[in-house]
Amino acid sequence: MASKSQAQTEVLAADCARLEAADRVQRESWEVARRLQRSVDELQAAAREKDAETDRLRAEAADARKKLQDFPTNSCEFMLLLNYIDFCSVVNVELRDSDPEDSRTCAETPNSKEVGRHARIRTP
Repeated sequence: MASKSQAQTEVLAADCARLEAADRVQRESWEVARRLQRSVDELQAAAREKDAETDRLRAEAADARKKLQDFPTNSCEFMLLLNYIDFCSVVNVELRDSDPEDSRTCAETPNSKEVGRHARIRTP
């Protein structure tokens, strides 16, 4: 009788150990799922911020185009504005192409193709 009781105790202990292991795996799975959801939420927030910035820049570009239409095309002010827009385009490309973690692609290092294309100064 004692051996039967001992066998049942061992079976129960093994079942208990399996249940504890399954519970531990389930808790770890829930934690991983929470971290993944947090990452997804952060990425969605970053995408919304990027979209808002893109919309702002598009509106700014539309305003600049409207202002360009109001200038006589041979004025010095018009040429300065065009040069400023070219400069902003170069800076924007450099910032877009830069990686703050990689000093080789830092925004302070000009992209020679972009600078060469926009380097000329317009005059009336």
